[in-house]
Amino acid sequence: MSWITYACLSTGLFGLWALTGKLSTTQMEPLSVLLFQILGGLGVGLIVFTWKGFQVEANWKGVLWCLTFGISGMVATLAYIQALALGQASTVTVVTSLYPAVTLALSILFLGERINLRQSIGMLLAGAAIYLLISGEQS
Repeated sequence: MSWITYACLSTGLFGLWALTGKLSTTQMEPLSVLLFQILGGLGVGLIVFTWKGFQVEANWKGVLWCLTFGISGMVATLAYIQALALGQASTVTVVTSLYPAVTLALSILFLGERINLRQSIGMLLAGAAIYLLISGEQS
């Protein structure tokens, strides 16, 4: 499969993830939601590792980046679950979907990546869209 196929699959599954996250927070408190999400993820991981005949590849620099990746992802997920518990899934998900702007800024600062004028305007418009979405929220 191509990268676009995986990206579209990911987008669809993240949409389902957001909806089921909100439904979960209507039934349980956020830390319990996080626990059961982790258990679900572990189940998927075990299936994939078994199916693919996984062998560990590790070096210290890679392991440190992977641990940072995992820690930041889990803390972000917990913050997302808290936001879902307190806000509307439609608004929370759109606001948090702007995370690529953070990745973009960090990539420019630390990786030396560049964007063109059109991409810059797109990021500004995305920021304006988020402002318009949240400016009408009560809480």
